[in-house]
Amino acid sequence: MVSSRLEMRGISLAFSGFQALSRVDFTLNGGSVHALTGANGAGKSTLMAVLCGTHDRYEGEICINNQPVSIREPLDAKRLGIHLVQQEVDVALIPGLSIAENIMLDQLAQPGHRYSWRTIRQQARQALAQLDVSLDVRRSIDSCSLAEKQQILLARALSHHCRFLILDEPTAPLD
Repeated sequence: MVSSRLEMRGISLAFSGFQALSRVDFTLNGGSVHALTGANGAGKSTLMAVLCGTHDRYEGEICINNQPVSIREPLDAKRLGIHLVQQEVDVALIPGLSIAENIMLDQLAQPGHRYSWRTIRQQARQALAQLDVSLDVRRSIDSCSLAEKQQILLARALSHHCRFLILDEPTAPLD
């Protein structure tokens, strides 16, 4: 397996005159674990939001394996294998859908995508199995605990070609 190197160089971002990030550099290598620590409001989540395409008006450069990449929307990040699991799980899940539908949501949303429910459910089970989690994937997301919802979001990220998995306070909702 070839390791990937991700670099954020000179990342700056301001909101209505407030400088949220100022010339931040961050480098990581695939296959490793990194933690950003700091006080509330230090810019940790904002930096990860830039990396995941949530904030498109940043200055600076993002490179993968020394090649500049453009990340101006979440789909750009996903295409590059960068996936964010947010702290606020209910923002990223669709009420009324099943666990399987929420895990496979990105694939189901692709234009012209053809699928069978059996395949969707099996792929969702496989994604959960990577986490050693067993849930009835036909169950409604509405009946899930906060910890189960976090596991479902992790499974969604793992259902993709995930080169970089970004976790924003991943243990906060876990039991």
